[in-house]
Amino acid sequence: TVNADINSSTGHITLMAADAISINADVSTADSGTISIDAQGSDLVMAGTSDITATDSSVRLSAASNIALGNITAMDVSVLADAGSITNAVGSTMNVSAMNLRLAADDAIATNARHLTTTVDTLSALSTGTDTAGIFITETDHLTVGSVAVSVTQMNADASTTVMTDGAQSGLTTLSNNGDIVLSTVNGVIVINQGVVAQGAGNILLAANGSNNDLTVNADINSSTGHITLMAADAISINADVSTADSGTISIDAQGS
Repeated sequence: TVNADINSSTGHITLMAADAISINADVSTADSGTISIDAQGSDLVMAGTSDITATDSSVRLSAASNIALGNITAMDVSVLADAGSITNAVGSTMNVSAMNLRLAADDAIATNARHLTTTVDTLSALSTGTDTAGIFITETDHLTVGSVAVSVTQMNADASTTVMTDGAQSGLTTLSNNGDIVLSTVNGVIVINQGVVAQGAGNILLAANGSNNDLTVNADINSSTGHITLMAADAISINADVSTADSGTISIDAQGS
């Protein structure tokens, strides 16, 4: 349990627990220093007011079960919930601010009522959907759906270090339980460079909102039988396939061009 700030000027920070980790204060480093936090037996819970900051570097959060996100700022961020969900902690102002964000959860990533909030350049997200499924993201500005890998340096008890890498993960995917995918911007362009796939009757919404913002589709978008909605405040360019089947419908709306 972290109730007071943890800081290294430029060094690596590793927090590990055999069970759960609760973060009720700030954790920070900078330059080449990375942050690795691993709740090996249970949940990793950040208070909504807690900040994890690795200026110009990487943050990796891993938990055996669920992860609740406060506010994370870094160049590269990976969040891995091995047997649970990733949620937006009450009181958070911006869950992740980063260049690259990799999200992977055995269950859902956020909920339809409370999205994860991001300010990132490139996003990849996977919801396996063992018990619950879905991906729900609200991005502040411009976003590319692409491929993301993240590495951090973990400190060991003998002061040696080990590089931990979450390998390249691409696109937005739900694998079971009819998981929906919702990605919208407050005021920004969306570019789809890697596939968007919703399993079963999972629906897909991609919405580039705001002023004069486009949606560009450079990779396939597919739902097995769910509805697909593509919206943009300005233009939509489709350079790949968009498909569903059975009762699934497709709606594409370029509202400004």
